[in-house]
Amino acid sequence: MAIRVHVANYVDATPALLPQLAQRRWDTSPYRKVHRLTWARLNRPTWPSNGSIAWKPIWGVQRPLPAGLPREDSHAMIAKSAAEEPTPSSEARPELLRDRLQMSLNIHSTDALALIQRSRVVMNGQVMKRDRWIKSNAHIEVNGHALNDLANLALLAHKPAKCALTDQDPMNRLTYTSLLPMPTMLACPVGRLDFASSGLLVLTNSHRIAAAVNSEDVLSATFLVFLQSPLENWQLTALRSPKPYGEGCLPETAQMTHDISTGVQALRLTLKQGKPTHVRHALAALGAPAAVEIRCVRLGPLSIEEPMLACGLTRPLMGSEIHAIHNRR
Repeated sequence: MAIRVHVANYVDATPALLPQLAQRRWDTSPYRKVHRLTWARLNRPTWPSNGSIAWKPIWGVQRPLPAGLPREDSHAMIAKSAAEEPTPSSEARPELLRDRLQMSLNIHSTDALALIQRSRVVMNGQVMKRDRWIKSNAHIEVNGHALNDLANLALLAHKPAKCALTDQDPMNRLTYTSLLPMPTMLACPVGRLDFASSGLLVLTNSHRIAAAVNSEDVLSATFLVFLQSPLENWQLTALRSPKPYGEGCLPETAQMTHDISTGVQALRLTLKQGKPTHVRHALAALGAPAAVEIRCVRLGPLSIEEPMLACGLTRPLMGSEIHAIHNRR
């Protein structure tokens, strides 16, 4: 009955009453404020420089920066830092803070922008929240560490098995960040390992070192494969040919040996352009017993056997090792 009366009101209404009835229905409609849902309101900062493009879920708890640091809206500190800054040379050109982080830390532009939006970057004593133009002589810190120190960071780690190669894990599993000397340091993992394998892993922010370690056609990787049961002679002979590994993997040596640390018998493979996935594929193709653990013990001139590096420990890369990596290219 109410609907009929409502319809009747529209039918019997005069032209002067129709706008009032329409306005009444609009005021009670759930879509009456839809005009306010604009892109400018949903994403208030300017896109994409300081918008939500760099957002990603954080599964862990990040250590906050010291509360005593001044914020970027502190006009007195801004004026003080501007007066103390030395005059840049005429050849120095300003650049975006995001680009400086991207080049120094060897990360994606989106990840660099995320560091700024999460207030992880301090420039000249001020916490940065937005991307901005900076001078070449600006002193920048990320998570309390100088950017120049992070850019030259190069560590050699012994990664344990079932350790994720991502900085965060939704299942709260162990990640490579636990191998860093300090949890607030930033570094990218480089090597031939995956989640299930263990062994040699390089942690660095240097683009040159990362490119040299990732050159699969130059550096050969040596793996120790611990099996459930010994191999037969024909299976060991077949592992010396490239056919069971699949396309792109070239074996150099395959022999039975003993682990230096434990004395357990293991299969020692030296592969060019090889990864743990190629080892598993070859064992499955030959009907060999499954691998209990695959450990990378050597990658070109880098080794965790000489000198011995225990599982879960990290040491800095020596200058001779870095020089040997670059000379292999």
